[in-house]
Amino acid sequence: MKSNPNSKNTDGDGLDDKIDNEPCNSKVHEFLIYETEATDYKAKSCELEDRPEDFKYADLSKSELKELSWINWSDFFLVSKYDYIRSWKTLVWLLSSGEMVDVGMEMIDHFLDGTGSDYCNEVLTNKVKKHDNSKKYVNKVNEILMNILTENNGNVNILAYNDSSRDESMMANKMNGVVYNPHFNDKTNGLGICVDGLYGVKIEMTSFKFNKDKNNCEYTLKFTYYDVYGLDYTDLTDGYGYGTSFGILAGFRSWYILQHWSEYDGEHKPFFSYMSFEESFIGGMK
Repeated sequence: MKSNPNSKNTDGDGLDDKIDNEPCNSKVHEFLIYETEATDYKAKSCELEDRPEDFKYADLSKSELKELSWINWSDFFLVSKYDYIRSWKTLVWLLSSGEMVDVGMEMIDHFLDGTGSDYCNEVLTNKVKKHDNSKKYVNKVNEILMNILTENNGNVNILAYNDSSRDESMMANKMNGVVYNPHFNDKTNGLGICVDGLYGVKIEMTSFKFNKDKNNCEYTLKFTYYDVYGLDYTDLTDGYGYGTSFGILAGFRSWYILQHWSEYDGEHKPFFSYMSFEESFIGGMK
C-alpha cells in the first residue's frame, strides 16, 4: 500500500504523510524531533570493552577491584555472593518507599538473571513523569518547540531530527546549553537508587494539527527517558553527603562487585530501563 497523494494523512493517525515514519500504518505515528547525543542503540552496538563503564560487566579482577577506593580485602574475606545480594537489597530497601520498594527489588532480580534485556515498569514511569524535574523539562521543551513553530509559520517539517547532522537539527540546536536531562536523585523515595541521572532522552511527535483559522496548533509529544541500570566507578566516589561518598555504603560496593568482578563471568548484567509517556499541548502562534 502506498500513501495517497491526495491526502495529507493517509492512515488517519494525525500526522502529515511528509513527517510520518509509516504513512500507511495507523499504529505507527512517530516523528523523531530530538535525541540526546548519547543513545541506547550506540551503547548496545559497542563491543563490551568499548561500552560505557556502567554498561560493562565482568571486566575487573579481584586485585583490580581491591585497588579502587572504598573497595578492599574486607569486601571479599568470607563474603559470599549471597552476602553481596543481601547487602544490595538492604540498601535499596532503605533508600526506597511505597511501591518503589517492589520496583527496586524487581530491578535487582532482573540484573541478577543475567539476560541484560530492556526493562520498563509502569510504577517507575509514573513516578518519573510526575517528578518536578520532569515537568520542568517537558515545559521547557514545549516552550522551545512553540517558539520554533511560531518563527516558521507552523511548518512542522523543519523539526525533523537527523543524527548525522545533529547540530543542525532544530530542536537539538535550540536546546543545546539551555535544556538538560532531568535528574531524579531523590535519596529516599527510590528514584535515586533506581534511576538517578538519565543516559539519554528521545522525543517524538505523535500527532500535529495546525489550525489556520485560530492561528494555533495542537500536538502530542512522546518522551522516552532511558538509563543504564549499572554502576561505574564514579558512583562509588560521588558525594553522598555529610562529607563522604556512596562507596562508604556496603550495598553500593556489593552492587559494583557483582557487576564488575570477572569471577562471575557475565552471570549478572546491567540493562537499559525505559520510561515513556505522552503529553499533549495546544498553543497560539505569537
